Amino acid sequence: MNSVHDKFVMSVQCMESRYKVFDVMAEWIEHLKNSTNAELTQLDLDTPMDVLREVQEIFKTEQETWSLLLLLYYFRLAERSEDVMTVDTPAVDPSDELPAVKRIIENDRSVKEVTHILEWLESNAAKQQEPDLLEKFVSWEQTLETLKRDNKLGVNLAKPMITTMDPDACHREGKEIHPFDTEDEMKVLKALFFYVRSGQCEKAVEYLYESGHMARAAMFNGVWYTEKIPLNLEGNNFHSEDMESDIDGGIANDTLTQRPLDPNAEQGFAILGNTERDMWKNIAFTICEENELPNYERAALGAMCGHRKSMLDVAVCWEDKLWAYLKTLLDLRIESELRRLKSESPIPLPDEYWNQDCSLTECLDQIQLKDAENGKLYKKIFVSVQKYVITDNIDGLLNSLREAVTQILEQAEYSVVTGHLLRFVTHLLLALGIVGLPFQEDLMNICTEAYIKVLVREDKLIFTPFYVDKLSSDRQIRIIAEQIRPEEQSKRDAIKYFMQASHVNNLDVLNIAIAIVTKLRDEQEDFDVESLFWITSCYQLVPDSRDVMLAFIRNSLIITRKYLILRNISKCNQLIRQIDDGCMSEVVSISEDYEDTIVRECLCYKAYLEAEDAFLLWERSIRQKPKAEAYDMEASFQEFSVADRTLREKKRSDLKISEEKWQKAVNHHLKNCIDKFFTVLKFPNGWLVDCVTPTNEDEFNSVKAVRRIILPKVVFVLLKLITNQKSLKTMRKFVYTLCEDHREILKEFTTAEIISIFKTVEEFIRQSSKSLAQLPK
Repeated sequence: MNSVHDKFVMSVQCMESRYKVFDVMAEWIEHLKNSTNAELTQLDLDTPMDVLREVQEIFKTEQETWSLLLLLYYFRLAERSEDVMTVDTPAVDPSDELPAVKRIIENDRSVKEVTHILEWLESNAAKQQEPDLLEKFVSWEQTLETLKRDNKLGVNLAKPMITTMDPDACHREGKEIHPFDTEDEMKVLKALFFYVRSGQCEKAVEYLYESGHMARAAMFNGVWYTEKIPLNLEGNNFHSEDMESDIDGGIANDTLTQRPLDPNAEQGFAILGNTERDMWKNIAFTICEENELPNYERAALGAMCGHRKSMLDVAVCWEDKLWAYLKTLLDLRIESELRRLKSESPIPLPDEYWNQDCSLTECLDQIQLKDAENGKLYKKIFVSVQKYVITDNIDGLLNSLREAVTQILEQAEYSVVTGHLLRFVTHLLLALGIVGLPFQEDLMNICTEAYIKVLVREDKLIFTPFYVDKLSSDRQIRIIAEQIRPEEQSKRDAIKYFMQASHVNNLDVLNIAIAIVTKLRDEQEDFDVESLFWITSCYQLVPDSRDVMLAFIRNSLIITRKYLILRNISKCNQLIRQIDDGCMSEVVSISEDYEDTIVRECLCYKAYLEAEDAFLLWERSIRQKPKAEAYDMEASFQEFSVADRTLREKKRSDLKISEEKWQKAVNHHLKNCIDKFFTVLKFPNGWLVDCVTPTNEDEFNSVKAVRRIILPKVVFVLLKLITNQKSLKTMRKFVYTLCEDHREILKEFTTAEIISIFKTVEEFIRQSSKSLAQLPK
């Protein structure tokens, strides 16, 4: 099952060009919508419920944040790439305001951007569950039934209740409606505000009609801008070339039936909307100022007439507060421009209305973000990002992200929440870089490194090359090598796919493989020879495959030195046997210098390992000596029958033949073993001499240490073998070989060791020759 991490990287990897980044953002939003339940099923069963809720909330808020980025920067970057001409707005016909409103929004970038932000805020609010419809013919059913009952009985049993059913009865009489109607009315007013807050003002009015609140619906119907609609004379119906509008929230709508029509319209046209809108707005603002309506009704009315405080009184989160400020700001901008362009002087609005004016930045500065700042870290991060995206403050955004990442990395333990926050921040920085907006490289490095660790922890190493490519070049190899865990053996298929992904992302695959092998050989006590597949998997991924073979042999030799020092012959055999003549030929084809260094060192090890194998065969053959059957040798000859004596003689004959064969085999293996060890001692120009240049100090000292350990072992083993062979000629050959200066063998021995060797030789010669042999000085 693919997780959000998988889907994010796969979407951006498939991006054909940087201009598709907004399509990728849209895909990310869809992934977050569809992955909430799937992601939760992949968590451990013992994951606390508060963590599950946090993950759900993160996905929801992240969707909204990506939607905001997509909405704003799509238009911002498009406008920056176009030459926007200033268009003079003609005078406004009071009976046709809506086209002028559209022009104002289209021609003023700041106003247009506010409408985009409001669209985003209202679409987020619309995702909540819609309220149930309380469908009624009259608004106060229980009150009406109670009044009918009292009128029929001729008594007033409900004294605190109103006595008439007009909308102003409660205010005029100072009484209340039936408690059930009060409860229903509160639901209706909350639903009214829900639709207004969601940018569905027409649906809010429809809801009032369907709930029986005709008077309230009529009151809110006064918000509409005027618009001339041509008449269809044939059918006497209204029609328009473009009945739909991009502007919502009380500016335009696509339903005609509930808007008031002006009967005094010029011939051939009908006027849709409220021709006395300026008067309606003045009265509505005054009503909101008096603060006598229920809170939600006042807030809905305030949203339509530009009264900010009434909306703030019901705000429960920072988005509600931002919506209140921007709703007022947009209303002020449009209203002021309309009044400037109108030829007639409209009814003035109260000073309190105009005193609400402020810029977008000032709006955000005035909004109290204490709830977000004092809440969870993820809430603070998303709110901060949204704030700086709205103001197009990239520097502030980057500084905020730096602080957020610092807080994330300071957390003591990794959690699924931490992983998703790092995923968001990393992809946000990545998106900024793709669209050409400024981003801080060091911050990108910090976030990307942290997110790579998240992917490795989630067992998604194969996706890391894409992010490694975003790091500065000096970090790429190091960060990959750090993620490889020596205690976990990677399978060949996983290594192959990882290296292919690295190649696709233009990484230095060979140096990455070398760095990984270096880490493994340094940290693993028992190096797995299979780990060299990291290097050999690059064979078809680099321009010159000979470089791969060179790296393979070099690392094999380095590891062989380690295990020779540790006297682990079986491991050395595994390493050296992988290097055949074809491998060495490829290396020599790069440069003939390698023949006297790398190839020479490899041949030295092969010679020694062949000698070790021969020694093991000799020892094994000694242990395979035939054994005589257990006869009672002290028994008298007469106790055996003729058949027994014949069988006994046959077995003795067979045993003698077997012993002769065994002795020949032992002598053969002994001679072969001596020859192999002589090959080491008599290696041209000295075993492991001049294989590494002194300038490479580490390798020079490593090879020197191997020679210092192995040569004494070879000499003492060979001395033992010659002594066992009892060949004076071979002993002389041995002594002369030791004393040859150009081989520099005795330089690897201490004085005590040299004395011990020659004492053994002298004793051997004394026993082998009647006259004392003269040893060379």
